[in-house]
Order: sequence, then C-alpha cells, then structure tokens
Amino acid sequence: MKKILLILFLIPALLAQNGCKKRDKKLFTIPINMSFNTPYATIEITDIDSQIALETYRFPTGIDAYLIPKNSAKELIEDVFLDKMDMTIVMNDSTTFDILKKIDVYLKADGLKETLGAYMHDVPQQQLSTISLTPSGNNLKEYLKKDEIYLVIKMVLRAPLPKGTLMTIKTKYKGTAGVL
Repeated sequence: MKKILLILFLIPALLAQNGCKKRDKKLFTIPINMSFNTPYATIEITDIDSQIALETYRFPTGIDAYLIPKNSAKELIEDVFLDKMDMTIVMNDSTTFDILKKIDVYLKADGLKETLGAYMHDVPQQQLSTISLTPSGNNLKEYLKKDEIYLVIKMVLRAPLPKGTLMTIKTKYKGTAGVL
C-alpha cells in the first residue's frame, strides 16, 4: 500500500516538473569586428588639463552581416560586450598619444544615452602611435542593435592636439544571440 501511495505521489510530481521545464534556447557566440577605418580628423585643441569631448561621424554597425548567416536577428541578441578597442594615429609623423593624459570612449545612438565603451587613464608617455583601451564591461547590445552608432571621445590632454590629426579606431565585440 505504501508503494502504491508513493507511486501515486511521485507520478504527478514528475509530470509537473517535466511540464515546467523551459525549452533550452540555442545560443551562439557572435564575434564582431568593427573598424572605424576612415581616418577621423581632429580639430586643433589647445586646452590642456580640461576634459574635452569630440563626436565622431555616424557609422553603420553592420550587425546583420553577423546574424543572418547564423539564422538569427537583432531582436534575439542576448548580450554584446566590447572585447578590444585600439586607436591609431595615422598620417602624422610627429603626434603620438603622449599628448593624452586620459581618454574615455563612449558609444551613442539615436534614442540611447551614451555609455562607456572603453577607457585608458594614465596614458603612458612612450611615443606610441597605437594604444589599446580597456573595455568597460558594459553590455552594449542595444547599441549594436541599431543601424548606426557614433563615438563620443572624452579626453584630457597633456599637450595641444594639432589640427588634422587623423585617428582610426578598431573594435572587437563578443556577444550571444538566439537562433530563429
């Protein structure tokens, strides 16, 4: 009798447990390499030791090129994090990142507040023409879901920034998305 009662109790419990299981979503990792390859020309800035903000032009995210081949879509993006951001001064022999004390790079898009993407505080004075910034760890999925984004570069200078200094920015993101 005890066995029958135990079985009668266990069967509904097992059925309820199996009925409440969520279907596992199939997720995949999205490696996204975005380059802001068109050199961005800066204005001349002579203000030293004050924070200055520059906005880049808008550029396409191109996220669909990563999602469509994986049978996914923007609305299925779970998360996106900046993995790497490199800034390079190009076509200017005399300017290096020694002119910077500090730099913060924010992402911005229509309808979204700016969010810190990467930074470097205490920029080394080593005559570098390329620097690698530290990713912020912020989830940037809403920005990458947009068709276009732009960057807001906030910096504190040690020395004046010459007019026409050209910079390129290369970024790598990692994220996950569901499958249709």
